[in-house]
Amino acid sequence: MRTFIKIFIALIVTGQMMHPISLDAQTIDVEDLITRHSINCEDIALSATALIPGYHRDQKTDTLQALLHYWESSCGITEPMMRFTILWQIETNSFSEDWLPDRLPGKLLDYREAAESEEPVHDYFHFDEWEYHAMDEGFADFTSQLAKSLRKYDDLTPIESFFITYYSNDFDKALSMLEDDVLEDTRLDSLYREHTEEVRPRGYTHAGFYFGFWNPSGSLDVLGVHPQIGIVMEAIRDRTLYGLSVRLGFGNTTSPYETVIGGDNVRTTDFLQMQAGVHVGADLLNSADYSLFIRGGAAYDAIDPRSRAHREAGHHDNISTLNINTGLVFHRRFDRGNLFSIMVNYNILNYNNPGETDLSGNVLTFGVAYGIMTRYFENESR
Repeated sequence: MRTFIKIFIALIVTGQMMHPISLDAQTIDVEDLITRHSINCEDIALSATALIPGYHRDQKTDTLQALLHYWESSCGITEPMMRFTILWQIETNSFSEDWLPDRLPGKLLDYREAAESEEPVHDYFHFDEWEYHAMDEGFADFTSQLAKSLRKYDDLTPIESFFITYYSNDFDKALSMLEDDVLEDTRLDSLYREHTEEVRPRGYTHAGFYFGFWNPSGSLDVLGVHPQIGIVMEAIRDRTLYGLSVRLGFGNTTSPYETVIGGDNVRTTDFLQMQAGVHVGADLLNSADYSLFIRGGAAYDAIDPRSRAHREAGHHDNISTLNINTGLVFHRRFDRGNLFSIMVNYNILNYNNPGETDLSGNVLTFGVAYGIMTRYFENESR
């Protein structure tokens, strides 16, 4: 099928070269044939990206122009078509940015993501059809080599230098030209500023599972260190963190302690610690992938000393306190929508256990969480 399409398009463009005054009539015939053979934009992209390197090598200018015109009229300005056209215009000293599409920043980003992928990518995102279309496997290497060959020219304008640098896959150097206002007053600069303002992340939310340790000090040390599990949910907006968490500590105590259950003094090693609280924070350090927050919070904190027999007997006693805490939170964000965090908190407690074992003291908690993340933006319209 692909071989047929290559021959089909070649016949079309050759016919247009031989009979230029009948272009409109042939365009009508092409549309009829496309309908008849159900040729879609992916078919055209596969064939066009396979044909262009050879036509360029053989300097078949008219054929290239006809092929690009057919591709654009059928499918709009696609990323690989735009990429080659920009480089070809620079090569032939005919570059103009007037025709560049409004989605230029998105198409540039699409190319970069494909070029930097660990696995070879031989497709591009078709914005109009909102799906990925395949292209010839050699096309990306062809355009990057073409871009590198254009570096020999010493009379390039700043915007031409940008595209040559970008399509040579030196992305950071190219983008620094935009950040440093080298391309000020160009259409590219205007579209880039508009795009970065549209999609600038204002924050993110995440929810994950928590695992850590509850490490008491002071008189609370009698209870010993306990593992904790739980759930943490946080929202970060404009570098401010808002969150809530629920945690459970479990395991018998290292030493027995005394408390009151059902009106009776009980000596027990049973232990279940429960905490539910909220916290807020502000970032100390921030980068594209990492954030470090200082945070403070308040929580309801309780120890359930009941044995199974006490629960079956219907007793509801617990040892509770207000928990005031402060600490640090580290976030590591991943591209695929996951987040890993490390949390260290110092918890100021005052468990109410009158007349029994002194449970005054504070607790250091240390834990990690892993879960899903969703970014949100200032303006999601594209």
